Amino acid sequence: MFVNSLLTNHMKKEDWDKLCRNIYEQKCILLLGSEFPIEMIENDQPTTFARLLSEKLKQEIKDFDRIPSSLTDLESRELSQLACDYINFKQTDKKLSRDDMEYMITEYLSEIQASIKSDSFTRLSDLPFSFIVDTNFTNFFFNQLCNADKQPQNAYYNFRGDKVDLINTTTSDGLGTKSQPFIYNLFGSIEDASSIVLSENDLVQFVINIISKNPGLPANVKSELANQEKSFLFLGFGFLAKNWYFRIFLQALESNNKGRMSYALECIDNIANDEDPAVLFFRDELKVSLYRYDQKTFVESLANNYAAYIEKKKLSNPEKMNAENAPKAFLSYKREDFSTVSAVCQQLKQLGINVWMDKNDLQGKWEPSIANGIAQADAFILIQSQALKNSPVNYVNVEIKEALERSRYYLSESDFIFPSFIDSDTSILFDYPSLAAINSYDLTRVDKIEQLAKDIKRSYERNKRKRAA
Repeated sequence: MFVNSLLTNHMKKEDWDKLCRNIYEQKCILLLGSEFPIEMIENDQPTTFARLLSEKLKQEIKDFDRIPSSLTDLESRELSQLACDYINFKQTDKKLSRDDMEYMITEYLSEIQASIKSDSFTRLSDLPFSFIVDTNFTNFFFNQLCNADKQPQNAYYNFRGDKVDLINTTTSDGLGTKSQPFIYNLFGSIEDASSIVLSENDLVQFVINIISKNPGLPANVKSELANQEKSFLFLGFGFLAKNWYFRIFLQALESNNKGRMSYALECIDNIANDEDPAVLFFRDELKVSLYRYDQKTFVESLANNYAAYIEKKKLSNPEKMNAENAPKAFLSYKREDFSTVSAVCQQLKQLGINVWMDKNDLQGKWEPSIANGIAQADAFILIQSQALKNSPVNYVNVEIKEALERSRYYLSESDFIFPSFIDSDTSILFDYPSLAAINSYDLTRVDKIEQLAKDIKRSYERNKRKRAA
């Protein structure tokens, strides 16, 4: 069967719109493969992690004393094959060879990590991916998210290790959020060299261990990957080069019951037959549409299409978009003051502040939900009152300490924390020396509530420009 026309180098507008919608609705999981484009800083040389590791392995293998005469064309061998060659021929004891390779790879990646950049990932990091699966072993993409002023979380799978029931996360709803994306190193991490999946034998054992649950994926990771409402965007993979492996891999992740189409770039150039019927299998059975695109061009097009999608959303529903793009403020107050604080909350919303208030916005377990609300906020409004002063042991103190921790990312505490009061001046700020010098807003006056909203917006715009700079 000839299906050459199915593997195209362009996406229809409706496909771009679907992909952008999935990203916007937080229903797209980004998966990064070893062929994702990176550059070396000193010379802007385009490369990938697969190429860097392949070259390093080839250099090492050429220096071996015991190379069989049949192993003459190292240049034609891919990364997983080279890893097998290293293990087979470095020493007579394969376990020692494996240990040598683990040490060499982790040392090499640690050494070059600071010399790598990726303009493509910089563009991707502006998009609201909340869960990212990285099949490389480094912390490179995690560090890039930190550079984008996000607060990423991370963990890794060890196909040789003990079972991990659940991954710990600071977010209460799902593994990650737009501002605190979660990166899961599926093929292990250089932090634990024995965990890395590199050779062909590793790949086979990795799939076997996931399917047999020995060890299985953590329950919350597996649930996220198997969620029928979530789609995948694969970048940096060569599906047709290893279609046998990816068929099993995707089914092991229980991804064949998806309600939304996933998208993948076929980025390996040396495919012998573009008419591979596996294209049909991926599209019809696994719901993965394959495209042959230049990856940098695709990422650029995705960023542009997403910007256009957001503009279209603004025009069709300006009130909702304005609310979503408004600065987010966390209200910290004593429960006895709820009725007064609720009225202030409504006034701030009318003034264009997206207010988080526990009575209205608390979801799931309350402690992590509150911590998450503060972590995602652009402003922390501390509402002082007589009731708060009369109750020195209270949860507001916990919230203040969370806010002080968050304020470390700002030039000044006053860029994030906005003290206020709703009755007589009963300041508790003297218990917090770093906040004592910040003026408090009298929320019994309409003009001061308006001033509070203006100052929050001013701080938000100033810090947003700094993040973008």
